[in-house]
Amino acid sequence: FKIATMSINAGIYILLSGTLITSLAAHSQNAVAISSNPGPGLNVALNWGPVKTAVKYNIFRKKETDPAYPVSPLNTSPVQMMTNCSTIKSILITSPDSLSWKLVAKGLSDTTTLYNPCKISLISWGSEKHNRMQTLAKGSMPIALVTGWGYQDKTVVSGTTYLYKIVGLN
Repeated sequence: FKIATMSINAGIYILLSGTLITSLAAHSQNAVAISSNPGPGLNVALNWGPVKTAVKYNIFRKKETDPAYPVSPLNTSPVQMMTNCSTIKSILITSPDSLSWKLVAKGLSDTTTLYNPCKISLISWGSEKHNRMQTLAKGSMPIALVTGWGYQDKTVVSGTTYLYKIVGLN
Protein backbone atom coordinates (compact mmCIF):
# COMPACT_ATOMS: atom_id res chain seq x y z
CA PHE A 1 0.00 0.00 0.00
CA LYS A 2 1.02 3.58 -0.61
CA ILE A 3 0.28 5.84 2.33
CA ALA A 4 0.73 9.58 1.98
CA THR A 5 0.03 11.87 4.90
CA MET A 6 -0.89 15.47 4.24
CA SER A 7 -0.95 17.62 7.35
CA ILE A 8 -3.72 20.16 7.30
CA ASN A 9 -1.88 23.43 7.79
CA ALA A 10 -2.80 26.49 9.82
CA GLY A 11 -4.83 27.84 6.88
CA ILE A 12 -7.59 25.28 7.50
CA TYR A 13 -10.11 26.09 10.20
CA ILE A 14 -13.30 24.87 11.76
CA LEU A 15 -15.83 27.65 11.25
CA LEU A 16 -19.11 27.94 13.09
CA SER A 17 -21.70 30.23 11.55
CA GLY A 18 -18.90 32.19 9.89
CA THR A 19 -16.98 32.69 13.15
CA LEU A 20 -13.53 31.19 13.58
CA ILE A 21 -13.69 28.59 16.34
CA THR A 22 -10.34 26.82 16.21
CA SER A 23 -7.58 25.81 13.87
CA LEU A 24 -7.50 22.14 12.96
CA ALA A 25 -3.72 22.29 13.06
CA ALA A 26 -3.88 23.18 16.74
CA HIS A 27 -5.50 19.80 17.34
CA SER A 28 -2.99 17.86 15.22
CA GLN A 29 -5.64 16.82 12.72
CA ASN A 30 -4.42 15.10 9.59
CA ALA A 31 -5.85 14.16 6.24
CA VAL A 32 -4.53 10.83 5.07
CA ALA A 33 -4.62 9.58 1.48
CA ILE A 34 -4.57 5.79 1.33
CA SER A 35 -4.44 3.70 -1.84
CA SER A 36 -3.22 0.34 -3.06
CA ASN A 37 -2.41 2.04 -6.35
CA PRO A 38 -2.72 5.54 -7.79
CA GLY A 39 -6.03 4.70 -9.45
CA PRO A 40 -9.28 3.32 -8.02
CA GLY A 41 -9.60 3.28 -4.26
CA LEU A 42 -7.67 6.48 -3.58
CA ASN A 43 -9.36 8.54 -0.89
CA VAL A 44 -8.65 11.21 1.67
CA ALA A 45 -9.85 10.38 5.17
CA LEU A 46 -10.55 13.36 7.43
CA ASN A 47 -11.35 13.22 11.10
CA TRP A 48 -11.71 16.00 13.64
CA GLY A 49 -12.73 16.60 17.21
CA PRO A 50 -16.28 17.81 17.87
CA VAL A 51 -17.21 21.45 18.36
CA LYS A 52 -19.64 21.77 21.28
CA THR A 53 -22.19 23.94 19.48
CA ALA A 54 -22.02 22.02 16.19
CA VAL A 55 -24.38 19.11 15.57
CA LYS A 56 -23.30 18.55 11.97
CA TYR A 57 -20.54 19.59 9.60
CA ASN A 58 -20.03 20.56 5.97
CA ILE A 59 -16.78 19.77 4.19
CA PHE A 60 -15.33 22.12 1.60
CA ARG A 61 -12.42 21.20 -0.65
CA LYS A 62 -10.29 23.19 -3.02
CA LYS A 63 -7.16 22.50 -4.99
CA GLU A 64 -4.07 24.11 -3.56
CA THR A 65 -3.93 26.47 -6.57
CA ASP A 66 -7.59 27.60 -6.30
CA PRO A 67 -8.02 31.12 -4.87
CA ALA A 68 -11.07 30.27 -2.73
CA TYR A 69 -13.23 27.42 -1.48
CA PRO A 70 -16.40 26.70 -3.47
CA VAL A 71 -19.75 27.95 -2.16
CA SER A 72 -21.27 24.44 -2.12
CA PRO A 73 -19.91 21.77 0.24
CA LEU A 74 -18.29 18.59 -1.01
CA ASN A 75 -20.72 16.43 1.00
CA THR A 76 -24.28 16.14 -0.35
CA SER A 77 -25.76 16.27 3.16
CA PRO A 78 -24.14 17.47 6.39
CA VAL A 79 -21.97 14.98 8.28
CA GLN A 80 -23.55 14.16 11.64
CA MET A 81 -23.72 11.49 14.29
CA MET A 82 -25.53 8.43 13.01
CA THR A 83 -28.69 7.25 14.75
CA ASN A 84 -29.84 4.37 12.53
CA CYS A 85 -28.66 1.09 14.05
CA SER A 86 -28.53 -0.73 10.69
CA THR A 87 -26.28 1.98 9.25
CA ILE A 88 -24.05 1.98 12.34
CA LYS A 89 -23.71 -1.80 12.11
CA SER A 90 -22.90 -1.65 8.39
CA ILE A 91 -19.97 0.69 9.10
CA LEU A 92 -18.66 -0.83 12.34
CA ILE A 93 -19.10 -4.49 11.40
CA THR A 94 -17.10 -4.96 8.22
CA SER A 95 -15.25 -8.18 9.01
CA PRO A 96 -15.91 -11.38 10.94
CA ASP A 97 -14.01 -10.04 13.97
CA SER A 98 -16.09 -6.80 14.11
CA LEU A 99 -13.13 -4.90 15.59
CA SER A 100 -14.66 -1.40 15.41
CA TRP A 101 -17.95 -2.60 16.94
CA LYS A 102 -16.03 -4.31 19.75
CA LEU A 103 -13.90 -1.20 20.36
CA VAL A 104 -17.01 0.92 20.91
CA ALA A 105 -18.79 -1.76 22.97
CA LYS A 106 -15.81 -2.25 25.27
CA GLY A 107 -14.45 1.30 25.19
CA LEU A 108 -17.75 2.83 26.30
CA SER A 109 -18.76 0.02 28.65
CA ASP A 110 -19.53 0.36 32.30
CA THR A 111 -17.61 -1.92 34.61
CA THR A 112 -19.85 -4.93 34.02
CA THR A 113 -21.97 -4.19 30.95
CA LEU A 114 -20.86 -3.77 27.34
CA TYR A 115 -22.15 -0.61 25.65
CA ASN A 116 -24.52 -0.91 22.68
CA PRO A 117 -22.83 1.08 19.84
CA CYS A 118 -26.28 1.77 18.33
CA LYS A 119 -26.89 4.17 21.25
CA ILE A 120 -23.94 6.53 20.66
CA SER A 121 -26.27 9.43 19.88
CA LEU A 122 -27.62 9.26 23.46
CA ILE A 123 -24.24 10.06 25.04
CA SER A 124 -24.17 13.46 26.79
CA TRP A 125 -21.64 16.08 25.67
CA GLY A 126 -18.65 16.28 28.02
CA SER A 127 -19.48 13.06 29.85
CA GLU A 128 -16.82 10.44 30.51
CA LYS A 129 -18.29 8.29 27.71
CA HIS A 130 -18.26 11.26 25.31
CA ASN A 131 -14.58 11.82 26.05
CA ARG A 132 -13.81 8.12 25.54
CA MET A 133 -15.78 8.18 22.27
CA GLN A 134 -13.62 11.09 21.05
CA THR A 135 -10.49 9.06 21.77
CA LEU A 136 -11.88 6.05 19.91
CA ALA A 137 -12.88 8.20 16.91
CA LYS A 138 -9.39 9.69 16.62
CA GLY A 139 -7.92 6.22 16.12
CA SER A 140 -10.58 4.60 13.95
CA MET A 141 -12.07 5.93 10.73
CA PRO A 142 -15.23 3.78 11.00
CA ILE A 143 -15.85 5.13 14.51
CA ALA A 144 -15.17 8.70 13.32
CA LEU A 145 -17.74 8.18 10.55
CA VAL A 146 -20.52 6.98 12.86
CA THR A 147 -19.84 9.70 15.44
CA GLY A 148 -20.08 12.37 12.74
CA TRP A 149 -16.45 13.41 13.25
CA GLY A 150 -15.07 11.91 10.04
CA TYR A 151 -15.47 12.05 6.28
CA GLN A 152 -13.97 10.13 3.36
CA ASP A 153 -13.41 12.03 0.12
CA LYS A 154 -13.45 9.37 -2.58
CA THR A 155 -13.34 11.83 -5.49
CA VAL A 156 -9.66 12.78 -5.25
CA VAL A 157 -7.18 12.47 -8.11
CA SER A 158 -3.68 11.10 -7.57
CA GLY A 159 -0.97 13.78 -7.62
CA THR A 160 -3.36 16.64 -6.77
CA THR A 161 -2.95 18.64 -3.55
CA TYR A 162 -6.19 19.55 -1.80
CA LEU A 163 -7.05 21.80 1.12
CA TYR A 164 -10.12 21.12 3.25
CA LYS A 165 -12.32 23.36 5.38
CA ILE A 166 -14.68 21.81 7.93
CA VAL A 167 -17.61 24.03 8.90
CA GLY A 168 -19.64 23.22 12.01
CA LEU A 169 -23.40 23.80 11.83
CA ASN A 170 -25.79 24.11 14.75
